[in-house]
This record gives sequence, C-alpha cells and structure tokens, in this order.
Amino acid sequence: MSPQCLFLPSTQASDALCASPQHSSGMQERTKNFGSSAPTLSWEAMVTQVGHTKIWPIVPFMLLCVSPFVACLSLLDVDAPGLEGVVSSLASLVIIILATCVMFCSIFLWCWLGDRWDRWRGNTGFSGLTEIEINQKGFRVEGLGSFPWADILAIDRIPDSDSMLNVQILRYGLLLLQQIPAERVAEVFDHYMTVSQDHEGPPFFRAVPFRWWVFTIRIAMGYAAGLAAMIMLCIHDANLFLGALLMGPLVAVMVWGIPIGMASPLLSRRMCAYQFHANGWLRSTDGLWSADLATSKVHYRHRKGITYDLTFISIRPCCGRSLDLLIEPDAYVLLKQWAAMGLLANPDDLPSPPDQEAAPP
Repeated sequence: MSPQCLFLPSTQASDALCASPQHSSGMQERTKNFGSSAPTLSWEAMVTQVGHTKIWPIVPFMLLCVSPFVACLSLLDVDAPGLEGVVSSLASLVIIILATCVMFCSIFLWCWLGDRWDRWRGNTGFSGLTEIEINQKGFRVEGLGSFPWADILAIDRIPDSDSMLNVQILRYGLLLLQQIPAERVAEVFDHYMTVSQDHEGPPFFRAVPFRWWVFTIRIAMGYAAGLAAMIMLCIHDANLFLGALLMGPLVAVMVWGIPIGMASPLLSRRMCAYQFHANGWLRSTDGLWSADLATSKVHYRHRKGITYDLTFISIRPCCGRSLDLLIEPDAYVLLKQWAAMGLLANPDDLPSPPDQEAAPP
C-alpha cells in the first residue's frame, strides 16, 4: 500500500484514492479539524508487540549494578599525602564516571533481560510489516485482530521521532507502530479516544488506579528520609550544616520520585478502562474489579503538593476492594452524570467545564 493512501472521512472511504505527494500537506491539515466527521486511516506499518517487562524493579537493579563501584570508592583514601592521594583522587573520578554510565546502562540491560525472559518462556509476541486501520469502530491490525475503543487504553508519542508510536491495548499490552506518520496517526487516535463516549454500549473512561493512603505514606517517608539525612550529616560533622541543607531536599525528592512516578498518568502501562452501566455498577473492562456506586462512597478529590498535583475519584464500596482513580479531563461529563444521579458525595467540588472557565465575564 502506498504510504499516501486512505485518509478520508468514513463517508468518503469507499471512494478513497491514493493522494499525490503535493496533496499530503492538505491531508495533514484535515487531520487537525475533524469536526463531527468520522475519519478513517489505513496504513502499512511495522507492528511489534513489546514485552511486559516490569518497571518498578529497575531502581533496585540499578543500585545493585552501582554497588560494586560504591564499595571500591570507599576503599580509596583521597586525603592520603603525596602521590597516593593524587592517584586516589583520579581513581575516584574515574569510578564516579563509570558508575554513572553503568547506572544508565542498567536501565537498558533490565529491559533486554526482560525481553530475553519473555522469549525464553515462549512469549515472543507479534512482529511484522502489516496493515493497520483506524476507524469509528476501533483499531485493527492485520494478523493480530480488531480492538474496540474501549480496549485502547493509551497512546504514547516517542520523543524526537516522527515515525514511531506506542499504543497500549487491553490484554495485548504495548504495540510499537513504526514507519508511520506518527503525528497524523496520533491525531486520529486522540479524536476517537476523546469522543469514545459516543460509542455503542455503556459509557467508559480511562484512568490510572492507585492507592492514595500508600501515596501519602511514601510522601511522608520522603520528608522523614530528608530530615534523617540532614541530622546524620550534622552529627557526623557540625561544619556540614550547609551541605545538610542541600542533601536533605535531594534525598526527599529522590524518595518522592517513586510514588509520584507510580501515580503518573503518563505511565500508560498502568492505564485501565472502566465502564459505567445504567444500573449504577462500575466495572473495569478487564473484569478484575467492579462496584455498585449506589451503595458506595464516591468522592471527587484534588490534592496538590510540592511535587505533585493529582485529580482523582475515591471509591469506597460497602464490600470489595476500594479504589482511587487518577482521571483525565475527558471524564468530567461522566462525573456530572454521576452527580445528577446522586452517586457523587461531593458534587459541589467538581470544577467548571473548560468552556465555562474560558468564557468571558
């Protein structure tokens, strides 16, 4: 298939013809303003199913790789007189540079080991040059299957790349699309993922599940670790007070980075989709969680701190597992529906719609 083919609204898809290179800029303009049309895109792309390598063990694995260099650094005596002190200082500098390189390389090493592990278990995944199609019904990959919009959890643009895009799909994990016009394809995905409430079936929204109380404990641990680092430095040497003032916040930020990273909506691998049924039940599309909102305590929350700004809904069912969901702005319409049905305990805390906020007084 020619790479300039088939990007037209679905009402004209049957008459689609390959666009010449001089019309490609016009096609790109049309992707930015769909209106009420239903765009259709068909392309031949390289599709690779990425392994399910867990992200959270990267930090301990990184520390494990760097620990030998820290041990070697502790054996050097940079305060030694004469040539020994000079050699120790140069060796310390080399060790620090090597440790920094190993720290970054350990991330790629962990991903490589995860890929080898998946292949050893026989989870090779899908990979090949195939045709993809995006339309009102969903996303189709020739040779892999068709996926409704409720199964498309997230898309990730790859920095400094205009030909690659990551798509997170329920039960299939992460698909890497290559040899595509990434921005144009992303615009079509964004269009359908924002109007997905208009699909047939129960309305749904996408959110990242997390636990607010665990998040709060980890934030408190950051404060405690930073304070402990400052006290230890001051006890070791009272002259290091200024260094302690610098070290304390650095340690706290490093500890805060773990829970903030786990709660980040940018982590598409943790994104889930939830369907709201007319009988008041909210169910995850993977079937692992459900709750009756009519008998649950549902609150809209907004929490802001030094290094985080979170908007989420807190669901506490009378029986079953509680859940906190980091929500996106496109869930506002559904939240208003819950408030109108009396399912939201604090409807007055809901923010005004973006169009009302932007309206002049």
